[in-house]
Amino acid sequence: MTEKSNPLTLKNKQLVIPKKSGTYAYELQARWSENGDGQFAFLIKVD
Repeated sequence: MTEKSNPLTLKNKQLVIPKKSGTYAYELQARWSENGDGQFAFLIKVD
């Protein structure tokens, strides 16, 4: 498995996913200066 990091592309506040077949892993991270942080990960399978 190859690991590669790229910025996410948004269009009209929606995630633009690749058209090429494969399984893509996404990890979102957010940090608020006074209220802590959060992290969420998910997979998208493109056929």
